[in-house]
Amino acid sequence: MTRLHFADTTVLINFAHLGRVDLLARLVGANGRWSATVAAEWEASADWAGFDDEGAVDAMLGEPLSPESVDELLLTQTIRERLRMPGDPDGKHLGECESLAIISARGLDAQLCTDDTGARGQARRLGIGTVSTASLLVLAAKVGFLTPEECWDCITALVRLGRFLPDAPENYGALLARLGLVT
Repeated sequence: MTRLHFADTTVLINFAHLGRVDLLARLVGANGRWSATVAAEWEASADWAGFDDEGAVDAMLGEPLSPESVDELLLTQTIRERLRMPGDPDGKHLGECESLAIISARGLDAQLCTDDTGARGQARRLGIGTVSTASLLVLAAKVGFLTPEECWDCITALVRLGRFLPDAPENYGALLARLGLVT
């Protein structure tokens, strides 16, 4: 079964902002994973923002993975060099790079879960599929966990908060088309 590997905290924070970590857990089931770096980032973000979903996220994503082999460590560094921009702090992109290296080097059946465009581009380069906040919300509507109206309300709430949502439908009509409710 394909796993969702959370490469950073973008999707987690978005669902926490919505107060819907429960919905994310329903979608992910027992198929979520994350790296130790992302687990530490989540803990810091949850504490800073006052999210009370730390335990639910820990339970959903399980024991964090870390690069273990020389190949994984080298690939992590190679991907970091591709993503690194002048002035980036030392830890920038580490979770995304570790996640991509772990998936690639171990040949895991996993998709990268992130809203970060750089990480999504590197995933495509490595032949790894990606999942975003918006695609998960649309999936929730497709499987009946949300109504189309609730899905659209979640998307617009995140946009009002200034959250970046790649793959988000541009309007309610586009959402209905994605859901196959209009042609």
